[in-house]
Amino acid sequence: MGIFTEGNFIYPTKKDDNKNPLPVIVTIVGEMTRVKSAVEQMNYKSQKTGDQGYYDVLPVVNEAGEEKDLKISTWAVYFALRELNPDEGDTIKIENPSKGEYIITKV
Repeated sequence: MGIFTEGNFIYPTKKDDNKNPLPVIVTIVGEMTRVKSAVEQMNYKSQKTGDQGYYDVLPVVNEAGEEKDLKISTWAVYFALRELNPDEGDTIKIENPSKGEYIITKV
């Protein structure tokens, strides 16, 4: 099943059969939007206040050519994307070498 679960989401982490991290490569096809959610497991967390009540989605096309929503609920991913500042049409590679660490580059 790889990086896909129920729904139209794609996640910024992916592992092979041996639990080794693999890069996620997607092409951005829209603007990031914030989604309010009552489901705590879906949302950003804050050390001070806990559940933030929202997560972000970014419309993308995966390597198989399928349109998906990249679900972002980890501040490390959000800030790495903000620093990269990609545009619509850019292809990005998201690497997760260790827990809480994300490296995002344009391909």
